[in-house]
Amino acid sequence: MNGSKSFMDDVEVVVYRALDNEPSVSEIVIEQRRPAHTAEIDAWERDHAPFKLPNDLKNFYGVSDGFKLTWKAVIGSETPPVPMGLMYGEFLTPN
Repeated sequence: MNGSKSFMDDVEVVVYRALDNEPSVSEIVIEQRRPAHTAEIDAWERDHAPFKLPNDLKNFYGVSDGFKLTWKAVIGSETPPVPMGLMYGEFLTPN
């Protein structure tokens, strides 16, 4: 799981830096959820049998049960920032 945590940290840093380097982008927010418990992953597989999650996806959910990244951008010189982007990693569990 440590490799997945490192991967998520790397992705967040790279995406955040890319957005932060754009002069029109502002209000970058990353919402990361708690890790999914093994029992929740097992329950998902039971509920969706015969489908199984790949191990790398299980590892991802073991680090974070999804994420949401949003940002705003200024369009024109006289307007306030408007919602512009959404990057969404699907949640395994509700809430």
